[in-house]
Amino acid sequence: MSLFSCLAGLFTTPPRQLSVETAQQLPLPDFISQTVESAPTFAYDPSTAQRLVPIFQRHLGNGQTDLKWVIASLFQAAQANAGLDADRQRLHWIHTLVDVTMGQLATTTTSALGPSHVSQPPPSAMPNAPTGSYAAAVGAPTAKPSGGAYPMQAMASHPTATHRTETYFFPSEASFKAMTTALNRCQRTLDVCVFNITDDDLANVLISASRRNVQVRIIADDEQCESRGSDVMRLHRDHGIPIRLDNSPSFMHNKFALVDNHTVITGSYNWTKGARKSNRENILITDDPQAVTGYRQEFDRLWQAFS
Repeated sequence: MSLFSCLAGLFTTPPRQLSVETAQQLPLPDFISQTVESAPTFAYDPSTAQRLVPIFQRHLGNGQTDLKWVIASLFQAAQANAGLDADRQRLHWIHTLVDVTMGQLATTTTSALGPSHVSQPPPSAMPNAPTGSYAAAVGAPTAKPSGGAYPMQAMASHPTATHRTETYFFPSEASFKAMTTALNRCQRTLDVCVFNITDDDLANVLISASRRNVQVRIIADDEQCESRGSDVMRLHRDHGIPIRLDNSPSFMHNKFALVDNHTVITGSYNWTKGARKSNRENILITDDPQAVTGYRQEFDRLWQAFS
């Protein structure tokens, strides 16, 4: 059975409709996520799929696209549309095998051709090459806005891809708005792994997402969930949001969230009123595939461990 046959039965999310005209205007990360989500519709409209392939080829043929990043993004898009935890674990494993295969292919090619034939990326694709900020890329102001929110320059892990990486600092309502805006973008999944939740506004973001049929899950510290003002048990009891607790003498002290398996929000920031109003805290918001994959794997590992 082929790899693609194995993947065919994993997806339960209702497909979206994507026109070729819209796809032509999308940057590569959005092209990948939206075409993967739309793929079930291609069975009834194969001509659309045929017209999308050349668009993808143009993205790959620009000489500056990191193919390993493309593979990671394809699997993240597949994971975002998979309906079950077991499906996501299968995709993680398949991604691991593909990475190993690609590494072996590169080694074999280098051995066959000799080091003088190894293709080098253009200067703009080399690690640590200067890159513009995400804010500049989308036309937003690059200066520090009022309230303390700082858009950060794009990470250099895949400098040729259009990754979004921003840093924000607290106390700041502008930073808090950036955080909730990122959380509210969720369409399919929202996985939260935090010490505790006492900020009702953040709890309401999760409630709203759950009411939109987003699959919301929470991992938290068992002792903190019993503390006064914690929203975690209420979210589970009153709104049916699945939770897992560590049930150990040590702290479950992570503070991160995964939005649609595409964006990570992480940092020192506890989801508490004190962090928002008083403390010196920070968050980083990124869609860098390496970061997303690492946090995705850790969330899934903890979700299984705390079952």
